Amino acid sequence: MPEKTRASRRYLIAECDKLFRILIRERSRGLCEMCSLKGEHVHHIIKRRYLRYRWVKRNGMMLCPSCHQNAEEKQNSFLDMLRIYHSKIWQWYQQSKHCDEAGTISTSWIMAIREELKGLAK
Repeated sequence: MPEKTRASRRYLIAECDKLFRILIRERSRGLCEMCSLKGEHVHHIIKRRYLRYRWVKRNGMMLCPSCHQNAEEKQNSFLDMLRIYHSKIWQWYQQSKHCDEAGTISTSWIMAIREELKGLAK
């Protein structure tokens, strides 16, 4: 891949990440979606490396530092809490977690996601 294309792709991914954080922050009204304290971190339930899910609204949760640390270090405990308190997100996770990331995601797909996120984050 030419250097210019790689830089453009990295820029698009960074821009989508920024818009996604805005979207999740707006949805949560800036509060942790587990304990209702001030949220500071957007946590991805399915890891960010899976681009297919990286910017799916249900895959992001606003968390306070304590809940985010718990989600990262004690994933099974976090998933139990998710199952109990956020059943719709839990159901989505159960359906999505076994899907493999097949192939690569095209730059044009990332551009389309960016435009969708821009529309949602207004």
